[in-house]
Amino acid sequence: MHDRGNARALLGHIKDFRNTSHHAHGVRASHQLAEEVERLEPHVLRAISAVSWLSGTHWDWVERCEYLDEGSYRIVGLRLRGSHPSWEPFERSSTQPLRPDRIYVDSAPYGAPVDLWPFAVVSLCEKCRARELFLLNEARHDQLTLRSLEEHSLEMTYGPPE
Repeated sequence: MHDRGNARALLGHIKDFRNTSHHAHGVRASHQLAEEVERLEPHVLRAISAVSWLSGTHWDWVERCEYLDEGSYRIVGLRLRGSHPSWEPFERSSTQPLRPDRIYVDSAPYGAPVDLWPFAVVSLCEKCRARELFLLNEARHDQLTLRSLEEHSLEMTYGPPE
């Protein structure tokens, strides 16, 4: 079982450290920066270790979900590979339907695939006309801003689940 609670606590500590660190005007002395890095580095390394299981998790963008018979579906889509995703076609069977145009994390053997919407979205970028992975960057009220790894933005309104 993944230690998600520990990762959350570690990330919280890193956020708190950042929010309470020195924010004065001017440039800080190099020894001050070195001291902050020395205090923060172990927490960052532990957080990376706590979420290392993510590197083996498949992210699948579902293009089509085809009904075969009762309780049997064929899922066709693209698998995201790497930190600057390349797209690898996949096809697999499923015992449950999955929504097209959504990214799912394969949680096997723990249960059903997890739908990442609205935290992760695949969309055709209006700027470069390429299919890109957009990840949640900011949420204000019901307006979400997602950003791609190419620094392109996608705005969307978040409503209650359908």
